[in-house]
Amino acid sequence: MPGYFTIKEAAQILGISGNRVYTYIEEGRLPAVRSAHIFMIAKQDVYNFKPSTSGRPRKRSPDWHKSLQENQLIVKNITVKLRPGQEERLQEKLDEIRLKKEHIFPGSVSRYVARSQTAPDHVEIELMWRINRLPNEAELERQLEAFRQQLADVLDWQTAQYKTSEVLIHT
Repeated sequence: MPGYFTIKEAAQILGISGNRVYTYIEEGRLPAVRSAHIFMIAKQDVYNFKPSTSGRPRKRSPDWHKSLQENQLIVKNITVKLRPGQEERLQEKLDEIRLKKEHIFPGSVSRYVARSQTAPDHVEIELMWRINRLPNEAELERQLEAFRQQLADVLDWQTAQYKTSEVLIHT
């Protein structure tokens, strides 16, 4: 059904098991409709769903750290404009990237794609590497170009602003 996910699809997008999705439906936390013998969940409900956190909640924030020079962290930040009306399609493409484990940027220690709250028509991409694992410029550009190509229909790369920084302290 257009606009709906199966239990299996919802589980993949949420990064949880199908059994956990059924549990959330039974608890009334995730709305679903029954179609014949299967449950269907509205795409928007899946995208808006916040599963409960696992493990114990953190009691205190981690301390600040300063990396040794040979272990310095490098951050590549990209801000790019979202094409009008492409919010849902962007989320679908990001889910696809996550499920297929694409654009991992080998050696990176963290990767974030975020929607700006101050400029909702902008997406911020943050990639971080330890300096000794940072790919050379040619390889990094090849990886970024593949990423740009996959998202070209939802992000206006002509508007992209790139910034590279070194981390002074971190948690």
